[in-house]
Amino acid sequence: MNTPTVEQLRAAWSAAPYTTREILENLYGADIKADIRDRVKTYKDALCFTTSYRCQINDGVAAFEELQTVVKALNEGWTPDWSNEDEKKWYPWFGFRDGRFVFSSVGCVFTHSFLGSRLCFRTRELAEYAGKQFEDLYNQFLSL
Repeated sequence: MNTPTVEQLRAAWSAAPYTTREILENLYGADIKADIRDRVKTYKDALCFTTSYRCQINDGVAAFEELQTVVKALNEGWTPDWSNEDEKKWYPWFGFRDGRFVFSSVGCVFTHSFLGSRLCFRTRELAEYAGKQFEDLYNQFLSL
């Protein structure tokens, strides 16, 4: 079996998932790491570099976490009371067109939901705003 060159190891390290990178570093030493400028090209790279647990999360799950933050901010402290059957809970509704989810309308649920709880808003206007303003983020989430 041929021993890989440093260049081959660096290429393998760069293409590997973060957990595999640790194994390669343990086997071949830290000098196989690529230059930091080659390792951090995107915001997600920076998150993975500084907070290793995020590296295990796919984009859809990360988008869900971001949407939770958006919903919390827009609702200004309001949280749905799932035991209150009279309280409306609004959510953006998306259609699928040209290979992606596109905002199309808003929906409303009371306590009973056939699809489980949603990222919901206290008003129709907030749900519409979120669906339009954060369509790309919803698209990442819905594309799981």
